[in-house]
Amino acid sequence: MKFDIAYYTNIGKRADNQDSYAYRLLGENLVACIADGVGGQLGGSIASRLSTQYFINNIDKNADEDKLHNLLSEINSHILNQAVDENYGMATTFTGVIIKNKIIIGAHTGDTRVCILRGNGIKQLTNDHTEIARLLKEGLISFEDSLSYPRRNIIESALGIRDEFPRIDNFTFDLEYGDRIILTTDGVHENVSKRDLRDISLKSKTSNQFVDILSEYLLIKEPSDNNTFIVITIHQ
Repeated sequence: MKFDIAYYTNIGKRADNQDSYAYRLLGENLVACIADGVGGQLGGSIASRLSTQYFINNIDKNADEDKLHNLLSEINSHILNQAVDENYGMATTFTGVIIKNKIIIGAHTGDTRVCILRGNGIKQLTNDHTEIARLLKEGLISFEDSLSYPRRNIIESALGIRDEFPRIDNFTFDLEYGDRIILTTDGVHENVSKRDLRDISLKSKTSNQFVDILSEYLLIKEPSDNNTFIVITIHQ
């Protein structure tokens, strides 16, 4: 497999950028991750940066779902150990993947996302760990009402939250040549629909073209939050 990789990050209307991302080749495999410091928490940018650096530096090239789950547990402990003095209470959402042998394996907590774009389709591999996602799943709120729900951005799981072990979801998905993988923070997917992501992908021959089109779209939307994404196109 060959990987065509591009990325984008923008501060939006925030005072600082608490999003972090990282990727690297690990032999013939590709490792990538994205994180978003929990809004309003001291040290959110530090927590997100610690999580992505730890993941990239410590992942095993033979990682499976169990190893990724354990690695996120380690990152959670690492952040808690660093959360002292002015950084007390820092936390971050996180999604990390390894791509190998035409398979993507991932681990996730919070509301960062991974989606697969394939032809005319798009599939989200992660579940948002938010209050609104839970209410929608339980049928306690309609989709229409969810759009104006005042607690729409409340996170129910993240790395670094004290006295509460994070919910860590794992996922595996079989890939095909030509697939496009996108990792996003909520500043992206709160402003761009899955249909728009699919349409942008159909217009883009390369990952750089995808970044050019989507970044222009985001600038027009003027997100209030940081907005970051990594796009990976798989080639033979």
